[in-house]
Amino acid sequence: GVGLVRPHKFDLYVYWIDNLLGFQPSFALGHAITGHRLIMAPLAVTYHLLPVAMVAIFGAYLWCRSEHEAMSMISVFILNLTLSVPFYLMFPVCGPEFAFPNFPALPNGPVVPHPILLNAPANGVPSVHFSTALLIFWYARKLPFGRLIGGAYLVLTAVATTASGQHYVFDLLAAVPYAVLVYKLGPFAARSALAAVRVKTRTPAMELDSGYKTPAMIP
Repeated sequence: GVGLVRPHKFDLYVYWIDNLLGFQPSFALGHAITGHRLIMAPLAVTYHLLPVAMVAIFGAYLWCRSEHEAMSMISVFILNLTLSVPFYLMFPVCGPEFAFPNFPALPNGPVVPHPILLNAPANGVPSVHFSTALLIFWYARKLPFGRLIGGAYLVLTAVATTASGQHYVFDLLAAVPYAVLVYKLGPFAARSALAAVRVKTRTPAMELDSGYKTPAMIP
C-alpha cells in the first residue's frame, strides 16, 4: 500500500527528533523489556487488542449511553483510520524496528537524517494505535470505571507501541493533535455521508409525495 507508493521513508529524521530528548525512548524501553516475558506478553496483547477495545467501548456506549452517541463515536473511529492515509503518504515513517535491524540496540555511530529505502508499511506518523487509545480514553471517561480502564489502556498502548519498535515517541506526540482533529471532524463527516445517502436513495414516490415534479412529469 503506502509503503510501495512511498518507498523512501523519513525514519532517520524522526530518530533525530526523538534524540532531542537526550536519549531514544523506544530503544530504551525495548531494551528494558527484552527477555522479560511477563512484561512482553501483556504488552503484545495490548498492541493487538485494538479492534477488541473499539468493539468493547461501542458496546458499552450502546448499553450505558445512547445509540446516537455510539454511532457518533463510530464515525470518529472510521475517520481516525481513513484520514491517516494521506498523512502516511505525506510523511512516510515505518518505525525503529524496521529502520534499525539491530533494534533495540542503538546504531553504531551518529545518525545523519536522510530518506532511506525501506520495504515496510509506512504507518508511523501519526500512530493510529495511540490516537485510537486516546479516543477510547476520552469516550470511556463517561462510563463507570471508564477513566481507570481507559487510562490503563492508554498507558499500556504507549509503552507497547514504543517498546515493540513499531513507533517513535514523535509518532505518539503527533497522534495527540491528530486525535483532536478526527474527534472534531467525525460527527461532521457522518452528517455529510448521511445526507449524501439520503439524496441517492430518494425515490420517485417520495418526490410525488413531496409535491416535486421530475422533468418527465412536466407537460
